[in-house]
Amino acid sequence: MKNTIIALGTLCALGLSTSVFAGASSTITATSNYSYNGYSQTENKAALQGSLDYGWDNGIYIGTFASNVGFNGFGTDVEWDAYVGKYTQLNDTFGLDAGISVYTYYGESAASDLNYNEVYSQLDITSDMGVSNIRAAYAWDYFGYDVEHIVATLAHTFEVADGHSLKLTYNYSYSFDEAKWPWGNNNKSYDHFKVSYLTNYKGFDFDISAEDTSINHQDETKARVIFTVSRTFSF
Repeated sequence: MKNTIIALGTLCALGLSTSVFAGASSTITATSNYSYNGYSQTENKAALQGSLDYGWDNGIYIGTFASNVGFNGFGTDVEWDAYVGKYTQLNDTFGLDAGISVYTYYGESAASDLNYNEVYSQLDITSDMGVSNIRAAYAWDYFGYDVEHIVATLAHTFEVADGHSLKLTYNYSYSFDEAKWPWGNNNKSYDHFKVSYLTNYKGFDFDISAEDTSINHQDETKARVIFTVSRTFSF
């Protein structure tokens, strides 16, 4: 494996830590609940996921991601995404990532109605205190509902012992038209909070996360603990 370009937090709809390398890599993931910004994509059931990525030394990368999903009333079985972007290491402290993601859904005929595109940008800040991420993602036709939508994310990862880290994450999701796409009780927005313990053992990455949202009346957004294990292979 060649030099690491970037460690991306919550790339596209993964909700997982993903690394993009100069060269080809693939990650296989098993998780007890596929959660995206605190909203279960699998009706609180387990998911098996896979990704395939290729990065160049100039910072450009492409990739694809797939997972089982389940949305009530839409007959969705599979999510299959693609993304392309560029990471620039500005200096020893700052790195900038920007790209576009394409989300597609498969299952019954109504599943494809949820397809949409999203542009994103993320600033990484590295210091003696760890790595901070400031991220914004914008969709102009969110889940095919002809509504603009933004997700803003603040995250910070720091090592608590050799090989053991904690990651603190906050997301703010905002719909520009709650009549077309409401969150919670016909609200425009909601908040998501997550604390993650991260470690690695014999090539496997482990993530134990506790999360909650400001939407407290839906099973898909309730407080929960999620267990995730993944392994990345380089070619």
